[in-house]
Amino acid sequence: MNLLLLLCVLIYVSKSHDLEDSENCDYGAIFRLTEKGLTYAANTGFPSMWKEKKWNLSLSIYDVNETVNGVNYFIEKLHLKQNMENDNFKVSVDIDSNPGCLKVTINDSLAALQGSVLCSDIHTRHEAQHCNITIYIPWYFKVHIGRDTDGSFNVQMCNVTGESCSILLANITINYTDCVNPTERLCEKGTEEFKHNFIKNKLNKTLQLLDVCNRLDKVIDAISKKMKKTDLAPVIQPGFFFKVNLSMSEKPSYNKSYIDTYHKGDVFWHSTLEKYPTECVNFDRDKSTSKMLYLWISKYGIRNFLKGFQRHGMLHYMITAENLNAGHGLNTTCEVGVCVGRLVPSIAEKYPNCFVDLDWYSLKTPNVTFEKNLAVVKGEIVMFVNIRDPRPSGHTTRIAKLNGDVTLRLKLYITNGTRIQGTVVAFDPYMKNIDVDPKITGFDEQTVNFILLGAVVVTAEPKLNEFGNKGLCIPISHAKLKNATIHLIDNAIVIGSDVEYGNDTYCTPSFF
Repeated sequence: MNLLLLLCVLIYVSKSHDLEDSENCDYGAIFRLTEKGLTYAANTGFPSMWKEKKWNLSLSIYDVNETVNGVNYFIEKLHLKQNMENDNFKVSVDIDSNPGCLKVTINDSLAALQGSVLCSDIHTRHEAQHCNITIYIPWYFKVHIGRDTDGSFNVQMCNVTGESCSILLANITINYTDCVNPTERLCEKGTEEFKHNFIKNKLNKTLQLLDVCNRLDKVIDAISKKMKKTDLAPVIQPGFFFKVNLSMSEKPSYNKSYIDTYHKGDVFWHSTLEKYPTECVNFDRDKSTSKMLYLWISKYGIRNFLKGFQRHGMLHYMITAENLNAGHGLNTTCEVGVCVGRLVPSIAEKYPNCFVDLDWYSLKTPNVTFEKNLAVVKGEIVMFVNIRDPRPSGHTTRIAKLNGDVTLRLKLYITNGTRIQGTVVAFDPYMKNIDVDPKITGFDEQTVNFILLGAVVVTAEPKLNEFGNKGLCIPISHAKLKNATIHLIDNAIVIGSDVEYGNDTYCTPSFF
């Protein structure tokens, strides 16, 4: 993963750019990357980026001989060592909200000069100390993450007054290790003066030969081209169902400790690109920065997924006697339990030893709201009641049609950093407007809903929970969410999470 490409960590790369622009709303999703997340991205991505370019810089400095504060420092040779693979490697990222730049500082360990030093007292030559010496050379660069004209990400060196890349000579540090006669502490005696003389006489001009800033400019250009190729039209269920247009609709906004990027969020049915536009909504955003990243998803975006299922006839469910434990409940001949045959004797008499099938259909796209950190889905349904003779040659007879509504309350959560899952907190169907065969008596509103609550809910809820346990795969490549939370506010789902970089942990979708 290259530096700053973590911005696309929630975007699965596919190969489609043919989605039309949103006409109804500027954005349906907001992605926030905090200084904490940017720093993690830089520390995990910068070493691999440097190695990818195979820039094994080479630099040596010979015959350093400085006398300060009564101590002579003699170094025969210093050589440049790049320490990206040790625990000392550290990058820090600071956000400059005006004019909108990221200041990425390499703190000490990418470039370090190493050698051995002999420190001698110029008055008493017998006092001397041999040490290994490491001179750490910090430097920084400034980049801007922006929006290209086609809504893709763009990264470039910051065009600001002053330097956008610089070696911080004033901030170099010097460490002595493995010293002979450590109690003498001669080397430490004049370190500050030696450092300034060394910079003035040897280091300043020599480091210019590294040409770090010009090299880095080319790297940032390569990153920008790679990010521009990142398709912001992920397939939510690869090869099936939906695409989402996550192109950027506005320029990112830079704040003191985070960047917010704005994405359209229009939903498309994958096979036909039938469009379900995002409806405008004002996100209620706080200034949370304790996690590496945050994602706001409009409730209308969630509703658009249901709209696709509705239009394509997928909000349909059949409940049969075989679904119920021990086969009780939807039988016409039974002696115990909440059973159709016991509660409606006319059905038992007319259709003995048969099963009752309940065929449910959604009549229109369900509505979605968020209440008390629960997702509440409310829909209008029609249910057909069929009597089925279980024998191979048996027939099925429809005896009733019912209209009603159903309310489903869900608790959402993220597990293993790869899936959004859900648990049913409450499932409340209510049927009315019963159109029943005149020969059937006692199949009224009260009895039907009692049967549903006593028999069907105990079947439907486990099925729904099984569905929810499969979950929706979060399309993350080479990373997974860590300590993720989901918070439901009035008009959006808010995901906050840290990220753990690792092998390719993109999960296999199994929502259906």
